[in-house]
Amino acid sequence: MLSLDEINKLGNIIDTTFGRYSSPTGHTSVTAHLTGDVLAVKFVTVIVIASEMPAHLQVDGHRQPAQKAIDGFMKRVRDEFKEETGRALKVKNLKYDDSVEVISASPYVLKRNAFFRMNASFQVS
Repeated sequence: MLSLDEINKLGNIIDTTFGRYSSPTGHTSVTAHLTGDVLAVKFVTVIVIASEMPAHLQVDGHRQPAQKAIDGFMKRVRDEFKEETGRALKVKNLKYDDSVEVISASPYVLKRNAFFRMNASFQVS
């Protein structure tokens, strides 16, 4: 169980407001929020789906980079938490899931823009 001080420090680490960027590269975003002892991490990027190939094959190629981005984010969180508190943050992976939302489509254009989202939940202590 995290102490109140540790919760505050973890909140400061995952905070992306007031000058802290969730999207350092400009085309992907990784954000997080803490609810109780569950840390929810969200990855979002814009992808292009071409109608020449099946959509599920194109989406499969985005899962691994999204998971790597989330894993990199969690590594940074664990490292900063240890630096701030002097102890390791225990993290248990609860689930990963993803979704695709088409944001632009036209019968005259073969490409569609879509949001690719991956959500991960971790139990922290």
